[in-house]
Amino acid sequence: YDLPIPRPPADELLVIPANLDEFGEEWSLPPDDLRLWICLQEVTVHTVLGVPHVRARLDDYLERYVTGFEPDASGLEDRLGSIEISDPSSMNGLQSLFGDPEVLLGAIQAPAQRDLLPPFEAPHHSASAAALVGGGSRVPRPGAIVRASEGVLFLDEAAEFATNVLDALRQPLESGSITVHRAGYTASFPARFQLVLATNPCPCGNRGLRDAVCECPPQAVRRYRNRLSGPLLDRVDIELTLLRVGRVPEERGRMSSQEGAALVRGARERAMRRLADTPWRRNVDVPGTWLRSGPGALPPAARAPLDRALARGTLTLRGYDRVLRIAWTLADLDGVPMPTPDHIGRALFLKRGTVS
Repeated sequence: YDLPIPRPPADELLVIPANLDEFGEEWSLPPDDLRLWICLQEVTVHTVLGVPHVRARLDDYLERYVTGFEPDASGLEDRLGSIEISDPSSMNGLQSLFGDPEVLLGAIQAPAQRDLLPPFEAPHHSASAAALVGGGSRVPRPGAIVRASEGVLFLDEAAEFATNVLDALRQPLESGSITVHRAGYTASFPARFQLVLATNPCPCGNRGLRDAVCECPPQAVRRYRNRLSGPLLDRVDIELTLLRVGRVPEERGRMSSQEGAALVRGARERAMRRLADTPWRRNVDVPGTWLRSGPGALPPAARAPLDRALARGTLTLRGYDRVLRIAWTLADLDGVPMPTPDHIGRALFLKRGTVS
């Protein structure tokens, strides 16, 4: 699908052209919203939780995402052999060839290039806490979150994981590292990963769907949802609720892949310029204290919706900071110098659908 390909963090955004709109149409997703979600994720690597039915979509996308990088040593030779060099238009053919994602991502990829790509880890929901965060009785062994550092940790069927396994992610999500303590050793590992969670609304997956019957008793639904604890969800930046396709999607105005790439590139550049005199380069890395009281803190009027949500108890202070980061990302995407109340409202909505 038309989603960003793996790349070293410092490289500019690369987007595989062509299929994002088709993906949105197939699943009845508003194209503008879908592109906004992708741009938000790309600019700041915000943690994302998808609810319900996002599992199958992410499954398919991530499978293509990973398996699309298998090298084909003969592919480039075969493609070059079809170009007639004596033809005056051969340069156009060469330019077209080297602009082909299949060639760039497959035929000419070397093993060394694969090592430069951000890692991707998708542990099974039966994984233990030690498998996820690391352990070992005599020799320290890094877990999935360490192998996913500077990449993506994807937990499919998140509510099927044991609660203690999911809660083991809370500290690494805050600190970007994990320290394993055993009787004979203490070992620290980097663990700065992007967490993507996907879950169904209930064990059978039919809850809330039109023309579908959910057979799960209320206690089972409550127990299923409670596996994603409040403190863990508090560390999730964006929560998306995606419904099953119920109608033929309408034709709407579309943003091209090139326009989306330029939008994200511009937003990243604006964030880097704004943070040039700080130790950070991305909104997601900026600490909450700096956002609330640093040189770039928003005026009280702009923060009023956040303050009301905090006073009502619908938002924690950690959530307050995460909404601020999303608001700054939205402002960077819109090309404005700082978030407006509208950006704050949109960020609140993206964070668990909260309204002021």
